[in-house]
Amino acid sequence: EGSLRAGSYKKLLESFKAVKYYFETRLGYDVFAIFVYRRFYEWIRSTVLQRWKTTFLSSNSKWPSQGGNEMEAMALWKWVRNSLPSNGFGVRPFINVDEISKTYRDSGFQVRIMNYHSIDYPTAVTQNLYCDILKDQTPKTCRESWRLLQVAPTTATNQKESLKPKIIENKGSELYAYDAIVLEAAKLGWIETSKLTREQARQDLMKHHTKILQKGFTDLPLMCPSRAELEMLLQKSLKLEQIMWPQLYDSSSSTRQSLEDAKVDHVQQFWKLADQKRGYCAVDTDLLFNNVNSYEQLMYESMNRTWESITGI
Repeated sequence: EGSLRAGSYKKLLESFKAVKYYFETRLGYDVFAIFVYRRFYEWIRSTVLQRWKTTFLSSNSKWPSQGGNEMEAMALWKWVRNSLPSNGFGVRPFINVDEISKTYRDSGFQVRIMNYHSIDYPTAVTQNLYCDILKDQTPKTCRESWRLLQVAPTTATNQKESLKPKIIENKGSELYAYDAIVLEAAKLGWIETSKLTREQARQDLMKHHTKILQKGFTDLPLMCPSRAELEMLLQKSLKLEQIMWPQLYDSSSSTRQSLEDAKVDHVQQFWKLADQKRGYCAVDTDLLFNNVNSYEQLMYESMNRTWESITGI
C-alpha cells in the first residue's frame, strides 16, 4: 500500500476480491494464498541481479561500441545500499512478501506463508509445503513425501538428496565480473568485437579462469562494501524476519525454532555470503589491468593469482 496511491490500491483490492469471489462462489473452491518468505539480504541481491540479466547478460547483448549497455562499478551494492534507509523491504518495481501478503489479506484471502529457512523441516521443502502449509488438504501427500525421504538410498544423486531444500544461488556477481573484464579489454582493443560476441568472450574468459587456471570469483581483485554497511543490511534483514515470523523471536514461544536458533542461523548464513562468497562485491578492473599490456598477460598473469579484496568502497 505504501508504494501505491490510495485509489490504485483500492482498485487492486477490488480486483483481488473479484478473483476470490469467482473461485469460491462460482467454482466452489476453498481459496487461500501461499507466499514463500526468503531472507531480505538474499532476496534483494537475487532480485536486482535477475532484473539486470536481460540488459547485460543476455545472449544478444551487444558490445558498448555497438550500442550495448555497460554496468557501472559496484552497481549491485549501490542498489542495495539505496534501499537501506527505506522503511520498506522492496526494490522498485518489485515488492516483497510483507507487502504483497498484506494486500491479499486486505482483499479477504486466507494467507499462509512458508518459511524457506525453517529448521522444523531441515531435509525437505516438500514436507514444509505438504505437511505444514497444506496439511489439511494434502495429508496423504504429506505421508508419502516422508516415506520417500526415509526409504531413499543415501547416495549423492538419489531422491533423498533432491528433496533437500536448496537456494539456487544467483551467479550474477561472477558473470558481471567477467563481463566487466572483457568490456575493459575490448576498450583497449585486445578483443576483436567484430568477430567475437560479448557473450562468447565472457564465457571463454570465465572458462579459462575457472577450468584452466582453477581460480574463481573470490580470487579476483574485488571492491567490497564496508563492514558497517553490511551490518546495516543484516539488521534490516533480521527486522523483516521478525515482522514475518514474530514467534521465532519470542523467547516464550513453544516453537522448536527458538530465538537463538533463528537469529544465529540468519547471521551465520549472511556472513557466509558476504565474507566467504563475496556476494556483494565487484571486480576492480583498474587494479586487475594495472601494468598489463596484452590480453595474454591479463589471462595468464594478472588473473592467475589470488588478490586481496578492498573493503569500504
